[in-house]
Amino acid sequence: LIQFGAPVVAALFYGGWATYCNWPHDMAVALTAGIIQGGFAFTSTLLLTSLVLFLLKRENANFIGVFAQSSFALISIPALLHLFAGTPNIFSAMLPGLIIGHSYLWGLIKKLSSHTL
Repeated sequence: LIQFGAPVVAALFYGGWATYCNWPHDMAVALTAGIIQGGFAFTSTLLLTSLVLFLLKRENANFIGVFAQSSFALISIPALLHLFAGTPNIFSAMLPGLIIGHSYLWGLIKKLSSHTL
């Protein structure tokens, strides 16, 4: 339940936020932003643990390196998707995900690194 429940909650929360941030522009633009952000939130929540585990298992893994590489993915992928879609308020649409996602990432790496490093 948690494995699939968390991605659904993330998709609804972040997708809803992106829709709200872009609603003043146009309904189609707002819904596109919501689908992009919600879809990324769903997918990234599912895949983040796998990425962190993969990076931690590398021979030269360290906390900061794993965090930086994972952070790059959490920032660049949705930013590029929003740029491609023409989302007007990209930073506003992504901000909650950046804050909560990076907090989650920090805790995830801290927890998993104690088991793998």
